[in-house]
Order: sequence, then structure tokens, then C-alpha cells
Amino acid sequence: MVSLSNISFKRKLITLILMVSGFSLLLAFTAFLTYDRIHYKRQLVRDLEIIANMIGSNCTASLLFNISSDAEEIVSALKAHPNIRSANIYTVDGSQLASYLRSDVDSLGSKAMIQKTIEHYLNKIQIEPDQLPQAFFVKKYHLSLENRLILFQPVILDNEQIGTVCLETDLTAIEDRFRNSITAMIIVTLGSFLIIYLLTSKLQHIITKPISYLSLLAKRISSERDYSIRAEQFSKDEIGVLIQSFNDMLSQIEYRDNTIQETSIQLEKQTEKLKNELKKRRKVEKKIKRSLDEKNILLQEIHHRVKNNLQIISSLLKLQLRNINDPDTMTLFQDCHNRVHTMALIHEQLYRSEDFSDIDFQQYVLSLTKHLYYIYNDPDKKIKLDIEIEKAHLDLNAAIPCGLLITEIVSNSLKYAFVDREQGKIKISLTRMKETKAEDKKNRKYIFIIQDDGVGLPADMDNLSTESLGLKLVKALVRQLRGEIAVDIKEGTLFKIVFEI
Repeated sequence: MVSLSNISFKRKLITLILMVSGFSLLLAFTAFLTYDRIHYKRQLVRDLEIIANMIGSNCTASLLFNISSDAEEIVSALKAHPNIRSANIYTVDGSQLASYLRSDVDSLGSKAMIQKTIEHYLNKIQIEPDQLPQAFFVKKYHLSLENRLILFQPVILDNEQIGTVCLETDLTAIEDRFRNSITAMIIVTLGSFLIIYLLTSKLQHIITKPISYLSLLAKRISSERDYSIRAEQFSKDEIGVLIQSFNDMLSQIEYRDNTIQETSIQLEKQTEKLKNELKKRRKVEKKIKRSLDEKNILLQEIHHRVKNNLQIISSLLKLQLRNINDPDTMTLFQDCHNRVHTMALIHEQLYRSEDFSDIDFQQYVLSLTKHLYYIYNDPDKKIKLDIEIEKAHLDLNAAIPCGLLITEIVSNSLKYAFVDREQGKIKISLTRMKETKAEDKKNRKYIFIIQDDGVGLPADMDNLSTESLGLKLVKALVRQLRGEIAVDIKEGTLFKIVFEI
């Protein structure tokens, strides 16, 4: 079956018809041979029965008077039947009255076959051998053994059995007939195969022509990609339905192909428009990038100049500090110097940064507190700075107020919070609040805390109502951040500012 799948439909059809026809002929001839063999054997048995009846009728006198010479003469007439091997006439008591033996037959072999038949019969009717004279010659019996047929036929006179005729014949006639039938079957089969092949080869085009036509047409459509071709419908049977379905499929493919082509043309036009628009946008982007680069250079230069100017002011204030002897005046000048330095650090960091919109607040706080610690910390005191700043990037509008808040609050802590103490701690933290789902993700809320564990503010200053310059500046910076401030003086001083950017 695997090899049939690779041959043409025409050859496949012829091969299948020949195979089915051959199998059918084989079954028919097998049935015929089986029937003929059984029927011919039955006919042979009937012929032997007729011969046995004729011999029995002619031997009644010999059996009644036990005249063996007359019986011998009667059975010798069987020479006219070449297929009969031997013949025996038995009296009613089972003794042999007369016998005939063909010239080419062995007497002992013939007796042995007759004995086997008797034993087979006794075994079948379940009779002991000592009951043979009374039981063996009751019914007629035949048996095929070793290509021989042996028949026992009782001789009846006035409804009484007076003897038995035993005939032995070979089955060569059946074998000859079987061989002749096989030869005839082979000849008929070959002739039938030839006729079937010729008829199938002549008539197969009725089935194969539309299919071959459809196959060639499908190859042509596949190679040319021309879906406007249609197949000719030869009939209205299943093949006709197949061709009609094939044409319907071609119609759908043609429609889809035309639609795809139209869409492809439109896409090409849109792609061309997008390319032109993309070229224009790239030109605009180049201009914008060039402009941004120029602006970045300009901003960098502005921050550089602002930083330099603030450093000049800081240096002037520092020089002026050397000529001031009054402690209060010196403190004011030092505070101004720190504030200027705080703003200068911002511009210095922006000058070194590539992004002028965001400032690395953590790095900025570390630089600023390091400067304040260097200015205000007493070398004899061990004041620890604890900085906990998240990775936050603030813009300039938020970074400068936060830096000034650190400057004001940390400098005051270093100056006043640890007057009578040798150790202390100042903590600065900035954490982002977690937004709820209802809040806008673009707006970021921060909690900014500056605290120390020093002596704390006086009790009358916890509500920020004092008119001191430092606290006024703190409140102004919180307003600039658009935030809220709270002060806690229970354990040291804690400033908590919440703002949003």
C-alpha cells in the first residue's frame, strides 16, 4: 500500500481493480474447487454403491449356498473398472467368500487398509471386536484413507442381511480432476486479468481524465499564480462537485488576492508618506537636538557663571570674616557665607551634570553636610551625622530650598544643640510616600526630616511663632516648597516637612 501511494492515479486505479478482481476470482475458484471436490467424491461414493448393489444382487445365490467359485467369477468382472483396487465378499458370519485384487495392488496393503477401516468403524460406533460378526455388517459405511476410498455395502434379501460387499478404489480420478480444474482456473484467471486490464485501461479515463485535468490545472495555477482560471465541469457526480468546489475556492482566493493587492498598494503609499514624514521629523529632530545642545551648553555656561559669582561672593564674605571682631556680626556673616555656599554647590553639581532638570539629592546632601560639619563642629565634640536619603532626583526649585533648610537647621544644631555635651547625633532623611491608587502617579510626595538629640528649642518656640531670622527663613523655604512643616521638641528637635513635586 505504501508503494501504491507514489504512482499515478491512473495506474493506481488499474492496479486496485486488478487486485480486487483477482481476489474475487480466487475466492470464486476456491469455492468452486471445494464444492466440485466434495460433489465428485459423493458421486464416486454413489457409483461404488451402485456397483456394490449390482455385485450383491448377483451374489445372493452364492452367499446363500456358500458357492465361492460363482462369487469369484462375479467379482472378476470388476476388471472393467480400472480405478477399483480390490473387492471382497463376506458371508454373514464375517468370513471371506470371494475376492478381487488388481494386478498392481499389494494384497497385504489392501488387507491392512480394510482392517484400518474396520477399526475406525468399530471405534466410531463403540463396539468391541468380539462382537464383529453381529455388529459390523449392519449399516453401509465408507472411509477415505491415504488417497483411497473403501466402501462396505450390506447385501439384503427379504429384509435380512446375508452378506457384505467391500470395494476399495483409489482417488486418482479426483486428483486428476482437481489438477485439471487448477489448470483451467489459471488459464481463466490469466484470461480474465487480461480482459479486465484491457477494459480498465480503455474505460479508466472516465474517472481519471477529470482528476488528471484538475491536477494539471492546479499545477498551472500554482506556477502562474493566476487565480482567474476556472476548471471545466465534466459531470454532476462527486468529481463534478469537487470541480465546482475547486472553482469556488479559486473565486475566494482571487477575491482575497485582489484585496491583498489593493491593501498592499495602499500600504506602499502610506509607507511612502510615512517615510517622507519620517524624513521631515528627523530633520526637525536634528534641529531640535541641535537647539537643545545649544541650550544645554548655554545652561551649563549659566550655571558655571552663577557658581563662579556665588563663589566670589562666598570668598568675599570669608575675607570679610577675618576683619570682624564682633561675635554677633561674625555669626551673621558666617550664616550668609553658608547660604551662598549652599546655592553654589547646587550650581556646581548642575554644571557637572548632563541633565539640568534633575539633581542627585543624595550626593548634594553629603557634600553640603560635610561643609557644614567642617565649619561649625567643635573638634572636641563627637557629633555623628546620619544621612538616609533615598535615590531621589529633585529639580532646581526643590533642591535649593531643601539645601537651605539643611543649612539653617543643621548649622543651628551644630552651634546650639550640644553646648554642654560632648556627643550627639544629627539625622537627615528623605523618603517618598506611597501613593494610593486614587492618587496621581505623576505627583511625588516626600517626607523630609531633620532632627537632633540635643537640648532642643525653648518651649516658646515649638509653634514657630518666633520672629527670629532663622525660623522666618525656614517657614519661607517651606512655603516655597508648597509644603507643610511640623516641629517636635520632646526629645531634641525634629523638623518634619512634607512636600510634593
